[in-house]
Amino acid sequence: MALPPLDCVLSPVPAYGLTTPLERIALALGQLGAVPPSHIVVVDGEQHPLGAIALGRLWAASQAALPPGEGIEASPLRLADCQAWLEPVVAVVDREWGDCPTSARLRAMALEPTFALWVCTSADGCYRGVLNPLKLMAWLGAPEPLDTGNIAAPPLELGQQAWVLELSHALKTPMTTLLGLSTLLLDSRVGSLSDRQFRYVSLMRQAIRKLTGLINLLLDWMRLESGQLSLNLERVDLKPMADELLSSFLSVQPEGGAAAWAEEFTVDWAIAEGWVQADPLRLRQSLHYGLGYLLAHGATPGGLAIEPWGPWLSLTLWSSTFIVDPGPPLEPSILGFETQPAPQALEGLGIALARRFSQLQGGEFSGLSVPTWGSRMTLLLPQPSPAHEGETVLVLLASASMAVVDQVYGSLRGSPYRLAVAACGQALAAMQARLAPRCTLIHWEGLADAPVDGAAQMAFVQRLEISKAVVLQSSPGNDAELVEVKPGATPLKTLYLETLTQGLRTTLDQICLAPLLPLPDGLTMLLLRPSAVAEPSTLPPLVHTWLQRYHCRLLQVDDLQQASLLSRVWRPQAVILDGAEAVSIAYLQDVAHQPDLAKLPLITLVPPANEDAAVALGLTLIPCPEVLTQPPALAVVSLMRAIALHLAES
Repeated sequence: MALPPLDCVLSPVPAYGLTTPLERIALALGQLGAVPPSHIVVVDGEQHPLGAIALGRLWAASQAALPPGEGIEASPLRLADCQAWLEPVVAVVDREWGDCPTSARLRAMALEPTFALWVCTSADGCYRGVLNPLKLMAWLGAPEPLDTGNIAAPPLELGQQAWVLELSHALKTPMTTLLGLSTLLLDSRVGSLSDRQFRYVSLMRQAIRKLTGLINLLLDWMRLESGQLSLNLERVDLKPMADELLSSFLSVQPEGGAAAWAEEFTVDWAIAEGWVQADPLRLRQSLHYGLGYLLAHGATPGGLAIEPWGPWLSLTLWSSTFIVDPGPPLEPSILGFETQPAPQALEGLGIALARRFSQLQGGEFSGLSVPTWGSRMTLLLPQPSPAHEGETVLVLLASASMAVVDQVYGSLRGSPYRLAVAACGQALAAMQARLAPRCTLIHWEGLADAPVDGAAQMAFVQRLEISKAVVLQSSPGNDAELVEVKPGATPLKTLYLETLTQGLRTTLDQICLAPLLPLPDGLTMLLLRPSAVAEPSTLPPLVHTWLQRYHCRLLQVDDLQQASLLSRVWRPQAVILDGAEAVSIAYLQDVAHQPDLAKLPLITLVPPANEDAAVALGLTLIPCPEVLTQPPALAVVSLMRAIALHLAES
């Protein structure tokens, strides 16, 4: 939607130079005959905006400057004396109004959680007025029109998002003023308050901060939903971040919420590498959300544990306190990956954001709260190096039953197994695909949206490609009906809750602790595209980078003749067929006519459709679709492990 005319959204907020006395400003504002603005604009001698100052600040300055005794005449205060309170402004040039870049810039600024005054300037930089964001919300919150002949009406969700943005900005301006005034009232230099007044003002400031935090959460959520929030992944050193976690968290908390538990808070390390690839701001925010959630539900944070969970790096905030009614963040509604938070779930919106931030960084979130072991909230991120992968094993439990989660978690304490929890079938599907756990425990009776009959349950497991699954049942009398298993499929193991404590560890040891083949170092591979059409490589660019960390060489070739020639020179260990579609029989026949290539394993990035034909031609196809579905660090490990397995068997 096009921006409205500039004059419709321009507010004539007064502007003053640095030499203007505060007394003159107060007199001028008093003559406006309406509600005064929250800020005034400060300009230099050429009318270029320098910044803005809140009126509450000016009032406090004028009160603090009153002479302490009678008969003493003080020099009048001027704006120059208040430069320490100057806030930055965002300038928009009037001649650029309506341009696409300006519209995009305003949309981005409208979604920022921080408040800044928008001022309009002429082409030579002179101040013209202040843009009113409330009048702009109807345009900024509307979607950009599609460049097609049939323009569909925008969905209802976009209108809801625009309404939330408008409401958020409408609240932030008066709340900023209230927060500033309440802070000044508590300043003894302005004047003394009675104990009761001091307590009331402190409670008011706490409530304002809480509401401001909720508005910022809503803005972040809307930015996520509209695709306008992007993450900047970089190397994050974990020790400095962990050392300043409490101080940065407590600095934004209301008074009195601090310190008794902070003295006992510990950070436990079980890793050698002290860094992770993540967005430092969003990672810190996610940990803050976890701490805030624990405190809001009466749980005392005990510490932060940083350790490997199989191929993942975990950051776990724990508390020995059991949350009786944990609310949506630890229940299926949020764990089920709802796209919109329910109104009753707003207090857990921070945890929902932490989950989404983890997913955008290639990871996941898992949470549990049980009577025996307290509460755990874990952020899972890809490890920078899989060196510690064999030390711990990730196990996924699909159940919303608190008793089952409590029992399984207690059975695995002190073992190499680390437990992630999916509380519904939808969460199971998403976490299974993302985390690729070594084993998945499924408690069908504890999943409200799970299939009921045995055939549907088996089909569900096969559709999710869960190769190692264990079914948890309440008693032998509740056995599901016998289900015919497809040829080549592994029947599901079953454990009963009555004997789970005795049998779980043994079963997991049999499934998960088979010795892993060491990852081969210094592999040479050919990257061959079967299609004759020149298209971008299907292989993610970061996979190339991670292969170099293992001293692997990946040679890209254009055709079979070149591949055959390079195979005689470099003697590769495998050929990667680069493509998002299954290889045709005709192409497999062409490969079979190249003896140097035919003897090598052919890694396919999609499930092969002509595996029988390949076997008849004497070719070895090794499907490895994980390369395209897993994060790059894990994808490379899966690729190298598939090659290592073939080399060990041949």
